[in-house]
Order: sequence, then structure tokens, then C-alpha cells
Amino acid sequence: IVTNAHVVNQARKQLVVENTKGEQFMAEAIHVDNQRDLAILKIKDNTFKKLPAIPYSIRRTNADLGEQVFMLGYPKAEIVYGEGYVSAKNGSGMDTIYCQLNTAANEGSSGSPVVNKKGELIGIITSAERNAQGVVYAIKSINIYRAVEEAKKKEANSGIKITSGSGLRGLDREQQIRKMEDYVFMVKGD
Repeated sequence: IVTNAHVVNQARKQLVVENTKGEQFMAEAIHVDNQRDLAILKIKDNTFKKLPAIPYSIRRTNADLGEQVFMLGYPKAEIVYGEGYVSAKNGSGMDTIYCQLNTAANEGSSGSPVVNKKGELIGIITSAERNAQGVVYAIKSINIYRAVEEAKKKEANSGIKITSGSGLRGLDREQQIRKMEDYVFMVKGD
């Protein structure tokens, strides 16, 4: 599970993730990059049934200006869908770690995957501009890809696999959402 480091750092003791069915599982951070605000979690709960391969791929190039995107996340107790577009290739002050989106985001949207119509992960939401409505920042997918590759270097994480092709390509939006929902978790801390 990829999320933001600031989400993980707010957890005092134990990390818990919750799926769309309301089932909760214990998790641990296996990689934290505070500079890029990224964290990778691993579910460490015997009651969790392993999921098939992730249906979307991680884009290894920057998103295009104007590219249509959608998000799934947990700004409240149930999964929420949102859509928007890439409004700037870089974040505030030309920060190259992030891209800027035009979309709605609420507190709790951090870590939400941002996916294009081809089913490629182009980033995860990290923050919203407080003084401008609809301005949201997402960590670019190339940083996510690098973080996953870094996490894989540890022997305990050598089984991590990155999906090379998207199983969402060519599907309509509702089908894409149905295939993705099981792979989006709410991250909580005890």
C-alpha cells in the first residue's frame, strides 16, 4: 500500500488499514521517505487474504498538462470518487516532486491514488492549497516507482512486484473503479 509519510508519521503506535468492506488489518511501514512524503505499507495480519496483482500500472513519465484523472480515497468513512485534470506539471514554486491537479480534495484525501484513463497511476494526493479552491498537489508517479524499487532492495521485501501493464485500459470508468476499489485502503493509526 502506497500512502503519504505524513499519514504514517501521525500514527502513534500501530498502523491499521481498512478496506471497502470495513475489514481492518494490522500493517507496518516498510519504507518511509519523509523528503518526498511517501510511505509503503505491508499488511501484517493473518486474517488478510492476499489480493491478485494490482490492476493498474505505475506511469514512469510525467503526466501531461490537461490530462484527465480520477481519484479514489477516504476523506470520510466510505470510499469517495473524484475527478479532475493535471493543471501544472510541477508543484508550488516549481517543485518537481509534485504535479498540480484541478480537483476537489478534503482532509483525509492524502494518499489517494490519482489514475488516468489508461489505468496508469500518475500520483497520489498529498495536499491541497488552503488559499485556492480546487488546487491539489500529487506526488508524481516516478517518485512512487523509485520508492517501490528502493523498498524492494531489502530482502524481506524482495517479493514486491510492480505491474507492468494496466488491466484498466479500455474499460469504462465504472468498470475501472470496480476493479480498483479492493486495492484502495483507509490508513489509520492507533
